[in-house]
Amino acid sequence: MERLPPGESNQSLPVPAQRAALEEAHGYGALQAEDEGPSIGAQISRVLSALARYKWLVLAITIAGTAASVAATRFIDPEYRVSGTIYIEANTKSRGGPIQQADLLQDDSWLHLMRSFAVLDPVVRKNRLYLSFPDADSSALSDFDLGTRIRVGRYRLRINPSGRHFTLVNQQGFVVDSGAVGDSIGRGEGFLWAPPANVLGRDREIEFTVRSPRDASSDLLNSLRVSIPGKDGVFMNVGLSGTDPEQVTRVLNAVLDEYVAVAGELKKEKLVKLMADLEKQLDQADSAMRDAETQLENYRIETITEPREDVLPLPSGLAQTQPTVMGNYFAKRTQLSGIRKDRKAIEEVLDRGREEGVVQVDAFHTIGAVRNAPGFVAVLSEVQVAENEIRANRLRYTDEHKIMKDLLAKLDELQNKTVPAYAERLVTQLKNQEADLEQELATETDELRKIPIRSLTEDKFRREATSAVGLSQTLQTRLADARLSALSATPDVSILDRAAVPSRPASNTAPRIILMGIAASIGFALVLAVLLDRIDKRFRYPEQASFDLGLTILGAVPVIKREKRGLRSPAETAQIIEAFRSIRLNLSHSFPSNQPIVFTLSSPGPSDGKSLISANLAISFAEAGYRTLLIDGDIRRGGSTRRSRVPRRACSTISISGSTSTASSTRPSRSTSGSCRAAAG
Repeated sequence: MERLPPGESNQSLPVPAQRAALEEAHGYGALQAEDEGPSIGAQISRVLSALARYKWLVLAITIAGTAASVAATRFIDPEYRVSGTIYIEANTKSRGGPIQQADLLQDDSWLHLMRSFAVLDPVVRKNRLYLSFPDADSSALSDFDLGTRIRVGRYRLRINPSGRHFTLVNQQGFVVDSGAVGDSIGRGEGFLWAPPANVLGRDREIEFTVRSPRDASSDLLNSLRVSIPGKDGVFMNVGLSGTDPEQVTRVLNAVLDEYVAVAGELKKEKLVKLMADLEKQLDQADSAMRDAETQLENYRIETITEPREDVLPLPSGLAQTQPTVMGNYFAKRTQLSGIRKDRKAIEEVLDRGREEGVVQVDAFHTIGAVRNAPGFVAVLSEVQVAENEIRANRLRYTDEHKIMKDLLAKLDELQNKTVPAYAERLVTQLKNQEADLEQELATETDELRKIPIRSLTEDKFRREATSAVGLSQTLQTRLADARLSALSATPDVSILDRAAVPSRPASNTAPRIILMGIAASIGFALVLAVLLDRIDKRFRYPEQASFDLGLTILGAVPVIKREKRGLRSPAETAQIIEAFRSIRLNLSHSFPSNQPIVFTLSSPGPSDGKSLISANLAISFAEAGYRTLLIDGDIRRGGSTRRSRVPRRACSTISISGSTSTASSTRPSRSTSGSCRAAAG
């Protein structure tokens, strides 16, 4: 900015130190915009401008990213998916039949069996999934197999030009085996491989990679998709994906076959174990049955002579038709009671006869024991005969007659001596019978008290024997069923749908990769363009003057394009004039009204439009009635003289101070500037 002559105020576009005073004096609202930050529209406009400026860079990066994604698809094989279905025979334990067994597994256990290494490890070994090699070397590695202990890694087999010698090198470059072609290769590494000479050829190198079979099984497990849809769970869906459709199909079918085989082996092992357990249990049951039968037999032999609850003790082989033990026991008790009653009755008759002096012979006739005693009955009959004779002779004789005396003496002897004597003997006999019956009843009472114990013991032995016999028969039946099941055992699972080689890939990632490459390249290009715009130190946007330098934007001039014929449309002309008028108005409001408007136009480089803007601003101020002075400060290549058709004075500077003007010569300057002074006329 040039220094003005003395007496004039040095006013130009406001700097941060002047803006606060002007803002306080005039309240110019445009000065407050710097603190608010750029608007969203301004930011979007800046981003769009940056994209437009770096459009070729964005296009180049997009094309390069698209080409890279297309090239990447050449190295990515499409993915193929195959699937198969296994039928699970459920609820076998609910069906009848001699050879039906309970289910081998339940619920999710079938899924765990499919994911087990018992199924996957044989598939990996049979299909040699642990081995990786180029397709061209498949014939040489067709009979490759692994031993028990292996060393994993990458190997190279080199065949000499004569085709008679080989060298096996590991991934570290060490020779691990060498020898004549036709011998075993890599035995020390755990390989079982002896390819013939015609397969290996001459002067070639075979590369292959060996992994652990368990690692290959883990990868296969991660690729398997196993599910049992539905609540009944009778179908299992198995899926596998890979880049080689034939290999994927072969591997999945091998998994299905191995799964059915393992399920069958598990069932056979279960049946064999069941048979072994049943045979062992049957031997124990037979031994227990024999012991129970022996105990029952021995106990019955020991107690055969003792009373039983059902029959009297009888020799073996006789018909058991006698009264029961209980009936005999109560019969004896009744007999004992009768004997005791008769004895007491006889004793009472004798006691009354002693008291009265005459034994009442007729009282003995009512006693049952007397009627069962023949001698006593005969004596009683004699007494009755004597009484009848006395009664008959009394009709003829008196008691003093000798016949009558003899009869009375005989009757008296019979009544007082003979009958009591017989009665006492009968009482003695009854007492003896009573004592014998009491002893027998006491013995039988003890025996009867032991009868329930013997009966319960015998019943216990009989139940044990019966239970042992039933258990033995049940185990024999189950063993027979298990043997039949083992002979005709079928797995609980079967292959319903086998995998077929797919004709087209399930998912092709090439379009997705290309789209991702295009999107990524466009995004990277956009971010790069915005980043380059942000780190660019040049002023390209009006907001940079406001927020980077703290200056106020007073207006914007549209881009003025040069026309070939020098003619413009009226609309463009009116837009340009209106733009300069807006700048003039903002400038007039930025200075105090009692002072002239003085400002300087400058730019960092030539041909930035200083002369054009200063000339048009001077015209705008002049048209508004201001006395306007335009000073071209470019002493070397000033262009205002050409536009105003004023003679040009070389190497001179103009200093204005009041009404006096002087001219002094100065050295040419590289900086260019223009000044304008306007005062109200």
